[in-house]
Amino acid sequence: MKKLILLAALQIAAPSARAQFDTADHLQISMKPAISFNLSSGTFTYLFQVASASSSAQVLEYLTLVEADADTDSGGTISQILKPTNVTSWEGDYADNFGGIKTNSVSWYSAWPTSSTDDLMHPSPEALQPGKSLTNLGLISTFLPGPTTFYAQGWVIPATQEQIDAKLGASPATEPSGRQLQAIYPAALPINKNSFHGLTIGPMQSPVGLTPAALVDRLAALKHQALTLGWISGPGAEGVVQSLDAKLTAAKAALARGDAKAAEGQLTAFINELNAQHGKLIDDNAFFMLQANAQFILAKLGP
Repeated sequence: MKKLILLAALQIAAPSARAQFDTADHLQISMKPAISFNLSSGTFTYLFQVASASSSAQVLEYLTLVEADADTDSGGTISQILKPTNVTSWEGDYADNFGGIKTNSVSWYSAWPTSSTDDLMHPSPEALQPGKSLTNLGLISTFLPGPTTFYAQGWVIPATQEQIDAKLGASPATEPSGRQLQAIYPAALPINKNSFHGLTIGPMQSPVGLTPAALVDRLAALKHQALTLGWISGPGAEGVVQSLDAKLTAAKAALARGDAKAAEGQLTAFINELNAQHGKLIDDNAFFMLQANAQFILAKLGP
């Protein structure tokens, strides 16, 4: 929590080569998902491999994943935040407010020694270096998977009060407004305005109150979204999309006539086709998002 308070005040950014008033977005980060559904608990486990490109000019210190609307009172929740398994100093926390918007977010950050002020002049020993990865960082949630945004901040040397005053042209006794500070000091900006950002899969929709037919409609919409985002692509992708559409249309028709068994068969065929095309025309984002949602519908239809 001490780390989070410090980040709220400074919103730390980039490596030693970066000056105090630089931005925190000089890095390229990917957040590769793997999602599994647990039938007995009704929860989804979201695991991510977070990789920093070798071309990144900063070390990664802080990562935030935006997830479902906190205003929903439907009972969906994050039951556990999972720390990376290949490092020891990374921590996690969550909040119900992101950038002033009533939206849940989960954050992971690399802790560093805080015994003296001098410690803050260096990045955490386990901050993610360019060309390296974090393994099995994640969370457990009852919310259904969907596309979401992540924000990644690099490390920047923190500015001293004297440096900030000099930049503002103010005397040390003058307290600048938040807007004045943000105008000259990127580290004072919210993370969504001072970070690298990308897309991944996260917990985005409560399942409470959704019928199997509504869930199939949502799955079809997610499939189209995956196509639009380029997560289903390549020669022959159009035929695969049409085949997946046909299976979902047949599943919806079966549900309409009360034939749950036939709907299960179509959804199973849908999952089989995802497996056949995974790593070919269907990437990890589309595969895990669509498979996990289809598995959830099958669980709803089961005995």
